[in-house]
Amino acid sequence: MLNYSFPIKLESTYLKFDDSVSVSAENNRQLSDLKEVLSNQKGIDFDCTIYKMYRGVCKLEDKEKITEIRHDLTSIPAGVINGEFVKTYGHYHPKIGNLTYPEIYQIINGKAIFILQDDIDNLKNVFFIFAQAPEIVIIPPNFGHVTINPSHDHLVLSNLIFNHLEPLYEPYQEKSGASYYITEGTPFAWSANKNYSNVPEPRFFQPNNPWGNQYLYDLSLNKPENLHFLSEPQNFNFALEEIFIEKPITEINNNLNL
Repeated sequence: MLNYSFPIKLESTYLKFDDSVSVSAENNRQLSDLKEVLSNQKGIDFDCTIYKMYRGVCKLEDKEKITEIRHDLTSIPAGVINGEFVKTYGHYHPKIGNLTYPEIYQIINGKAIFILQDDIDNLKNVFFIFAQAPEIVIIPPNFGHVTINPSHDHLVLSNLIFNHLEPLYEPYQEKSGASYYITEGTPFAWSANKNYSNVPEPRFFQPNNPWGNQYLYDLSLNKPENLHFLSEPQNFNFALEEIFIEKPITEINNNLNL
């Protein structure tokens, strides 16, 4: 049983909830879905579920309280596909004015690497964010993102997002993935995606969570005033150094034992 705001049972490839928890929708991401964003697409002539997404997860007693900000969970088992660590498809968020909607993630179990990148047609910044349970990762406005499971542990994420947006997957589809691919090795390795005309060198960070390590679900209910920026990107006032700590990759490897 995972430690969280409500009971979550971790099965081999999915999450299980008791009758006190409501889930609005479940979605499977299949290998056939991910094939188009992999570094090596050869030999994939079968299908299976790679990860699962659970939308609108909340306690039944809280269902009427959650309107603008949605709470989700994602289950990403450990694995490697043609040498590349299992990952999410990757997406951007729609814009309101000149800013895209932010998002917040928390590692509930395991370890993760988030690849954040700005304007896909004119990349200037690529960040690798390394996190482990129970750290919180804030996705700032105007960044697309992919989440990778680089360990042998089952990765479980919670996230908070504006309830009325639809993720934009097409930019990653057109480029066959993010600007970098993360592959297995000792330590892990990364390589630039040649479908991008310009790929800047990545910078390496660990999270610097402004709210401590409380659970995101509790934060959404107990401190909703801290989360207005999720629906109002113009009110996102965090400087980069407030949410991320830049570190040498060797130090990060040692901290997370990757």
